[in-house]
Amino acid sequence: MRLKLTQNYLFTLHTEASRARDNADTRDSREASVPVLVAKEAVVQNVDEDVLEVEDPGSPVGKERQRTISETEKSVLGEVCELITLMDIFPGKLEITTTHVYFYADETAGQDFQWPLSELREVHLRRHNLRRSALEFFLIDQTNYFLNFNKEVFDTTCSLLFD
Repeated sequence: MRLKLTQNYLFTLHTEASRARDNADTRDSREASVPVLVAKEAVVQNVDEDVLEVEDPGSPVGKERQRTISETEKSVLGEVCELITLMDIFPGKLEITTTHVYFYADETAGQDFQWPLSELREVHLRRHNLRRSALEFFLIDQTNYFLNFNKEVFDTTCSLLFD
């Protein structure tokens, strides 16, 4: 039996339900969300001492980038890894200090990043190419970074981070 379509004369756009779902109509519900509260509580200290200098795009690629880490930081981990994105893989080095996490890409200056440990929300063990060799870092500003390691390097990195 074939059903006939009938016109719905009482159609509504459900805008009030959409606003409630998106928390658009009240500022209190947006301020009460957990990531926003955590971000407000996170305090970055000594930002002026931490400097990450990256070479100019016009300078030669073979030139080594200069980076300065303040004397109050101690290096905890420095391992070779790859930053995995949707379109590319960027080889580089991950450095974790007592206050910050740094990634220095080998060839492209645009993929370097740094963030304080206070902004780090979660670290998960992940698989890359069916091997347990990756870590995914989640930050409180809803960004994430997927880093892949060699198997030997991954074992030492996990033992330092999770033990």
